[in-house]
Amino acid sequence: PAVGDSSRVDFADDDSDEIYELAFRYLITDNGPFDVRLNAPEGLTVTVDPVSPATVDPASGETATVDWILQSASETP
Repeated sequence: PAVGDSSRVDFADDDSDEIYELAFRYLITDNGPFDVRLNAPEGLTVTVDPVSPATVDPASGETATVDWILQSASETP
């Protein structure tokens, strides 16, 4: 994404290991650092550790990882 752009992508468990993952490819690292934000589905409130958004600043060709652990989830009244 360009500076100020955002992308929404869904997590997937493609290898059935109960770990949901996603990947952004071809980021222009000069536009970083990047905020990675976890948005819960409408009607659901979640708490994660570490807090969202997380900031990543990968160098060209590098991988950046954010490991969120779901602490709680509840329906939004």
